[in-house]
Amino acid sequence: MIRLSPDGTVGEANILDARTDDEAKALAATLSNGHGIDLWERARYLASFPPHSALYPAGSR
Repeated sequence: MIRLSPDGTVGEANILDARTDDEAKALAATLSNGHGIDLWERARYLASFPPHSALYPAGSR
């Protein structure tokens, strides 16, 4: 999992303990909070998750 900084650069990289792609995607989706996340399995791209603030801009809830 690669956590993106606000300017879209890599802020942090972490390893997720998941048995399947779907399990990894579900876990990564819960971690995106204030930062976007790109999910990779080595060199294989799996998914992107935008920051929650991008999903729910201020005043839209």
